Amino acid sequence: LFIEAQLNTLNKDYDDAIKRYKQVLSMNPEHILAFNTRLNMARLFINANMPTSKIKQMLFSMIKDEKNIEYLDVLYYVLAEIEQEDFNSIKALDYLNKSVELSLSNSKQKGLSFLKSADIYFMMESYRPAALFYDSALQFLASDHIGLEQIKVKTKTLKNLIIELDIIAYEDSMQYLASLPKKELEGIIDDIIDEKLSLLEKKQEEKELENSPP
Repeated sequence: LFIEAQLNTLNKDYDDAIKRYKQVLSMNPEHILAFNTRLNMARLFINANMPTSKIKQMLFSMIKDEKNIEYLDVLYYVLAEIEQEDFNSIKALDYLNKSVELSLSNSKQKGLSFLKSADIYFMMESYRPAALFYDSALQFLASDHIGLEQIKVKTKTLKNLIIELDIIAYEDSMQYLASLPKKELEGIIDDIIDEKLSLLEKKQEEKELENSPP
């Protein structure tokens, strides 16, 4: 029944797939099969444009189940997929961060969570964090991951883009400062010096506290 449901899914016959998965659950299968059945159903509901509130309720119920503690990274990843479908990128990124934190031994899932975070940042045109997350994804994705070479190219391209953007930002800042009256420019420089001195004093105080006897 489980395999038949998977085949129905491949054929995009989602209604029959859900029926088969429900039949699997009605037979009280062992935990890992029940877990994967519910997980596949959640993804089916996404594809079938079912109300997301129902899917979230099922996933949160699975998260609360102590038997699923080692699969929390996967569950939060699916929640992120739902939020992404609902165009809630910030919430999706939050769930992906949780997925990464909870991926203690599942390198593949950690890589996928980094990759999806990178894709979301890229779509938001936040290229600096996108490059960082693509770079992190490459450290965990398997060498035979589909599209790995494209990810490498995208990461390299983004890093080069960031270098160029930093140069442009620096040049713009220098031109702006050069256009200021001398008195105003000196005021900005004094503010920068005061800020740096304040940070140094704070670090010195923290260091003295660390070295002070209890």
